[in-house]
Amino acid sequence: QSLSLRAPPSPVTVLGGEGEKFGEMSLSDASFTSSDASASSGSEDESPASFDAAAATGPAGTCLVAKGVRADTLDTTASVQAYASRKIKDLQLEDTFYVFDLGNVYRRLKTWRTLLPRVRPFYAVKCNPDVGILSTLAALGTGFDCASQVELQSVLSLGVDPSRDVVYANACKRPAYLRHMQRTGTGLTTFDSISELCKIKSYHPGASVVLRIRADDPNARCYLGNKYGAEMDEVRGLLQKAQELELRTVGVSFHVGSGASDPQAFGMAIALARRVFDEAHDLGIRSMSVLDIGGGFAGGTGDGMDQLLEASKVINAALDAHFSCSSDNGAPCCGEGGENLRIIAEPGRYFSESACTLYSYVFGKRERGERKEYFLTDGIYGSFNNLLYDHATLTAKPLLCASNPCSCSSDNGAGSMAPLHPSTLFGPTCDGLDTVMKDVQLPNMENGDWVSFPSMGAYTISASSNFNGIISDNPKIFYVFSKQE
Repeated sequence: QSLSLRAPPSPVTVLGGEGEKFGEMSLSDASFTSSDASASSGSEDESPASFDAAAATGPAGTCLVAKGVRADTLDTTASVQAYASRKIKDLQLEDTFYVFDLGNVYRRLKTWRTLLPRVRPFYAVKCNPDVGILSTLAALGTGFDCASQVELQSVLSLGVDPSRDVVYANACKRPAYLRHMQRTGTGLTTFDSISELCKIKSYHPGASVVLRIRADDPNARCYLGNKYGAEMDEVRGLLQKAQELELRTVGVSFHVGSGASDPQAFGMAIALARRVFDEAHDLGIRSMSVLDIGGGFAGGTGDGMDQLLEASKVINAALDAHFSCSSDNGAPCCGEGGENLRIIAEPGRYFSESACTLYSYVFGKRERGERKEYFLTDGIYGSFNNLLYDHATLTAKPLLCASNPCSCSSDNGAGSMAPLHPSTLFGPTCDGLDTVMKDVQLPNMENGDWVSFPSMGAYTISASSNFNGIISDNPKIFYVFSKQE
C-alpha cells in the first residue's frame, strides 16, 4: 500500500559502530526487501532485543521500516549534531529542518517493554504524525491511538490491523468518523456521554465501546479533565444506557493529562477504573476486557528510563493491586469468554519528543548595546507553537556555521569558549508576538549561523501553520538511526 502521508525527503542514515553493517535505509514507501538481515515478527510479544533496524517487519509480514538496505555506517563518535552540521555544509541549507533519530524511538520502546511489560503502547498519532515515526513504531509492534479520519487512514496505510492495533480514543466523534471506522473495520472507541452512545448506535453499532472516566493530574502540562471523562457519579447511568442500546461495553479508559508530573495520579486513576469494572460486573456486563491507562508519559531526553521509572512503579503496583487474576478483588479481571485483560496506554511525547531536533537558520541580526537580537526561520506560528499550546521549555544550542565554520563541523558546535550575551530569538513573521526566546545567553552569531533545539518532536510540526505566507508545516526532515544516546 502506498502511504497517504508525504514520503520523507531524505534516507535514513544509521549512526553505527565501526565495521558494523547497518547502513542507509530509505523510508520512501511502506515496504522493502532485505537479503542480509533477519526479519522480526513485529508482534506484541516479541522480545525487543530481536528487532533488527535494517529489517523490521510489521503486521502480516509487511516490512515497514526500510527499503534498499546498504552499508553506509558512521563511527561511534558520530552524533546527531555532527550529522546536521555536515548536512548544512553539503546541501547549503538555509531553512528550518529536523533530524529525527529513529534509534531513540527504538530504545524508548525497549525501555517501555522492560518497565511496563503488561502494558501495550498505542502511540498517540496527534503528537507527531510523521511517517518515519509511525512506520518505525508499526514495525516494532505498537498500536496506535487515533482521533480523526486522517490519523486513522495514515496508520492503516502502514498495514496495521484496525481490529487489533487501533483505539479510536476520541470520546466525541463526528458521524463521518464513525462511518469511516465502520468501513475500515475499526472497532475499539471511547465514549463519555449518552449523546456519544446514541451516535455510535446510529453510525457504528458494531463498535466495542470503552467508557472514559475523568482522572486528573492537576499538575499536568496540559489539562484534559475539563473537556473529557465521565464523573464517577455518571458511570452507572452510562453503563446502563450502553446496555439499553445493546452496545458492547468492553472496558474503561482515562487520561491523567498530557505531560503528567505526579506518578501517583496513575495509581488513583487505576483504582477508579477498578470501581467501574466492578460496577459493570454488578450490572451483568461480562464483556469487560480492556483497560486503557491513557497518556501523560513524559518525553525529556535519553532512552526514557529516567522519565518512565517512577511512573512504572506506581502503575505496576496499582495493576497488581486492582487487576491481578491471582487475587480476589471483587470481580473478574478477564473478559467475556475468559480472555485475558488487555492493558493498553496512549503515550505520545514519550516516543517522539526526544527523538527530534530542530535546526533553525539565522537570517537577521540587530545589536542594541550588549543585547543581541536574531531572526530565525521558524517561530511560534511554526514548530514553536509548542510554547503557547504545550507549555514547552526550550534549550537553544548555536551552530556557528558562518561566523566559525570550524565550530560548525564539530560535535559541540557551540563556540563554548566564546563570551555569552543576553539574546532574543525572533520568529520570521511580521507579528511582534512571534518571539521564541528572551534573555537567553548565547555567543555572538552572524547571518548564516544556526540554532538547534533538541527534544522538539512533540506537538510541534503537527500544529504548525503557514501564517504570513511563510511555509512552516512541511520542513525538511532527515532521519538517522543512532546506536547509542
